[in-house]
Amino acid sequence: MRHWLSGGLLMLAACGSSEQQREQQDPDAAPITNAAQTAPSTAPAFEWTGDWAADAKLCEGGRWRMARDRIATAGETSCRVDAERTEVDGVIALDLACTTEGHATTERWMLDPLADGRMKVTRVSGGNVFAEVTLGRCG
Repeated sequence: MRHWLSGGLLMLAACGSSEQQREQQDPDAAPITNAAQTAPSTAPAFEWTGDWAADAKLCEGGRWRMARDRIATAGETSCRVDAERTEVDGVIALDLACTTEGHATTERWMLDPLADGRMKVTRVSGGNVFAEVTLGRCG
């Protein structure tokens, strides 16, 4: 009985030491980090609202007025903003219900912020790109 008890204590001691070994980290191993801690911080969303035009001269009479709920271009397009979401690389996707020259259309606009502060607007309807324009902020 005594021999069995001694063997059991030795086994318990061995288990304890293997637990300690598992908890010790290899000093040469790379530290384990949480993915949330290492993920780059998200950049602030691109602010697309305000007055925009294709060039500074058009800010007087040819600007586009863009608000969270409505957009009016310099032409005869007026749109209600139905949805807004941020896509890859900070591109803003807008789902719009538009009226252009008296015709109702459903459009998606992709607002791509450019490094120089301007944005490229890609207008899509029925899955087809039908217009692209680069705009700069007025004022």
